[in-house]
Amino acid sequence: MFFIVLAKMKGESTAEFKKQLRKPLKIPPPGMKIQNVFWTFGQYDFVILYEAPDEKGALKMGTA
Repeated sequence: MFFIVLAKMKGESTAEFKKQLRKPLKIPPPGMKIQNVFWTFGQYDFVILYEAPDEKGALKMGTA
């Protein structure tokens, strides 16, 4: 199943956020795969499209 997350940068500049993305990520949790990340304009800064086996597994992404 595919899921999306609408996200905001928490007071960080774009440069600082990009720097953080270069660090090794502890996400996604086992059994999930990030398909793509899209930068956006408007209320949210980016969207993460990911795959998880089910809804219960998808909720783990928010706690990773």
